[in-house]
Amino acid sequence: MKLPLRYVWESLLFLVYPRICVACSRDLSYREEVLCTPCFRLLPETGFHLTGGLEMTNKFRELGHVSRAAAFLFFKKEGMVQQLVHSIKYQEQTQVATQLGIWYGAQLKAANWFPEADFIVPVPLHRRKQQERGYNQAWYFALGLQDGLQVTARQHILKRTRYTESQTHKTKQERRENVKHAFSVPERGSVLGKHILLADDVMTTGATLDACAETLLKAGAASVGVVTLAYAT
Repeated sequence: MKLPLRYVWESLLFLVYPRICVACSRDLSYREEVLCTPCFRLLPETGFHLTGGLEMTNKFRELGHVSRAAAFLFFKKEGMVQQLVHSIKYQEQTQVATQLGIWYGAQLKAANWFPEADFIVPVPLHRRKQQERGYNQAWYFALGLQDGLQVTARQHILKRTRYTESQTHKTKQERRENVKHAFSVPERGSVLGKHILLADDVMTTGATLDACAETLLKAGAASVGVVTLAYAT
């Protein structure tokens, strides 16, 4: 039986550049992407796009800037998802963010979640932070969502105008103050009357995402939804 050319080519590439599972370092088959099948089955999915995700949406409700919110995975310290996020943010494995976005985007589309979305906007990094890291991980997640949701991702709609300290060890109120007035929309006409889906890697208190949503609404956006790769409980 003659093997498909794609299979032959990928098998040859695998011999030269073996691909491994990001979670367990097991060799991946040519059919697997980023994660091996056993690790993929262990992903702690939230199902927020099916249940309404009140645990997540309630964090935005008091401020009223985000119309709906969902996350693909639960984030826990020392868990598989932290390992995935670490590989994305600090090991330049941007393909992990993109593949996770593809998987979740397909689920969102199948559930008809936020069908009015006009385009996807990643939470931007400040210019200095992006130069230090070399890329914006939220953009690669947005690219995956674009593929799965079949909604265009646009990179320069939002701009981070102020360099902010890390949010990691701040209280909820300190996080809000830290990102207050930190974003702008350079071309207000680009969002006027649009329904926008904000994309980011991990949500904790939601302060950064809410600040982005408020900025977009003040610039004339009709509504803002939020999708993140992970939700920290």
